[in-house]
Amino acid sequence: MKIKEVSALTGLTKKTIRFYEEVGLIEPAKHKLNGREFRDYSEEDLERLREIAVLRKAHFTIEEIRLLQHEPEGVQEIFTGYYDRMKNEKREMDRLMLVLDQISGRTFASKGELVQEIAEVTDSMSLPPADIHPRFRYLDELEEKLSRGKKKEKPGNTKLKNTAAMTQSFSLVQTTTKPGVRDGSMNGTSVIMAMRMMDDE
Repeated sequence: MKIKEVSALTGLTKKTIRFYEEVGLIEPAKHKLNGREFRDYSEEDLERLREIAVLRKAHFTIEEIRLLQHEPEGVQEIFTGYYDRMKNEKREMDRLMLVLDQISGRTFASKGELVQEIAEVTDSMSLPPADIHPRFRYLDELEEKLSRGKKKEKPGNTKLKNTAAMTQSFSLVQTTTKPGVRDGSMNGTSVIMAMRMMDDE
């Protein structure tokens, strides 16, 4: 099946389907024709997308879904962790809603005023899991390769070699047809994150 048909059958947008592929939740078959790469989605891919949609609507994280797919023997443990997280998020949301209810009738003249009103209640709240453990597929792979390279490297010129590797990878990222790059959804994140990685050397 082509992505257009899959989108119609699942109710998911093409971008959403490509995103789930980008983060490794589905792996449709691929073939090349006249130099272009095409995807062929199977019935199994279709069913997996439907499962992913159910889990995402229930606020399972991408990582939790990935674990469910690859560690079927750990479903109960994954569910327990998810349930505990949801209970904690509900408690945090209940506290936040109390504050929001109190200030809902106010008119805010600036962003600063709004932030000031909710800052205290958010002090004890956690950032969303995706903010704490972001996953950048290409950068994660690149970082892993660089890490392996460091173990084999002799001292000296390491940063220079890493810079060359980054430059080569940027060229690959800019010319790839992978989702999340050419469609503009990365918005330069790869460059910024890579530079931060180099600064941490």
